[in-house]
Amino acid sequence: MSHHEALHTPVGGRLMTGPFKVLLAIAGLGAIVAAYRFVNGIGSVANLSNGYPWGVWIAIDVVVGTAIGCGGYAVGLLVYILNKGKYHPLVRPAVLTSLLGYGLAVIAVVIDLGRFWGLWKVPVYVWRWSHSPQLEVALCVAAYTLVLLIEMSPAWFEKLRMGAASGTKRFAESALRLLEKHFFWILALGLLLPTMHQSSLGTMMLLPGPKVHPLWFTPWLPLLFLVNCIIMGLAVVTLESTFSSASFGRPRETRMLASLLHVAAWV
Repeated sequence: MSHHEALHTPVGGRLMTGPFKVLLAIAGLGAIVAAYRFVNGIGSVANLSNGYPWGVWIAIDVVVGTAIGCGGYAVGLLVYILNKGKYHPLVRPAVLTSLLGYGLAVIAVVIDLGRFWGLWKVPVYVWRWSHSPQLEVALCVAAYTLVLLIEMSPAWFEKLRMGAASGTKRFAESALRLLEKHFFWILALGLLLPTMHQSSLGTMMLLPGPKVHPLWFTPWLPLLFLVNCIIMGLAVVTLESTFSSASFGRPRETRMLASLLHVAAWV
């Protein structure tokens, strides 16, 4: 039995619950609006122009969205860098929350971009790269989303290993051994990439210069964004764990979460 199995067991229960159906309906409405936008252009759903190329929602779906998705990064720093192993049971739920947050942010960026069909050029046209914080954010967010998928893949392979087909079991076992062997490199990328792009989000806020209110404008913005994402990540993990305990009838981890928030208070 791997350490993943020792710490995590399937929740079970129905998927199509009442709250899930409500959220699914909201997501369906959003999908309809997104389809309308792709057919008729970004101007059909937003009051954008060459003078105002970004809508106010970019601060919500990207800046706030990626910060909320920092639970995996914040808990990873505690467990693997500061060696606080008592928080290890929170790693996989935190990584899942981060994957959902970053996945939604990537989808939102595709919807926000006017000429979204050229997005594939960003990682391919290396010779066109420049000293742009927005480019760095795009590359790091895309790469980190891929790293999060790899970090969550053991849960899928463990599920495959429970299947009846012997070939599937062997494939899952081989994949798990490979991941365990190279986890160090995956972990290193999973901590490096958020450190880069979270600070670069603060750098992006330096670019407007005098357009930013003097109360918020400071050269320390890159560091403040990075520190703030750690605080938000720890808080989101606590909130997510509390809600999931109540929703799925799991034992509450009050003592561990209280300790986690104590760390957030010091940060």
